[in-house]
Amino acid sequence: MKLRLYPKLAFLGIQKNKRLYIPYILTCSGMIMMYYIISFLIETPILDYMRGRRTIAMTLTLGCYVMGIFAVLFLFYTHSFLIRRRKKEFGVFNILGMEKRHLAWVLGWETAYLAL
Repeated sequence: MKLRLYPKLAFLGIQKNKRLYIPYILTCSGMIMMYYIISFLIETPILDYMRGRRTIAMTLTLGCYVMGIFAVLFLFYTHSFLIRRRKKEFGVFNILGMEKRHLAWVLGWETAYLAL
């Protein structure tokens, strides 16, 4: 297969399934924002002047780890939901001769587009 086909299929897949991708994009953005807010609070210089700063920093660090684990699990869940909704589309690709590795390339390009 031509390598230029995968980005085109990925872009068309996102375009056709906007209704499914909007919640996924919002979930990704929300999880990333919450993670970086907690990370920023750990490193803020204002924390140095507060009473109990070690306890607060340790609690925020633990919260950052918990948030990271929760974000990964939640994003895997929403991505699997998205893939389940597109089963018919992937079935058509499979009938047309695309193997699982080709579908993985298409999904990789979709993820790259969404990351941008």
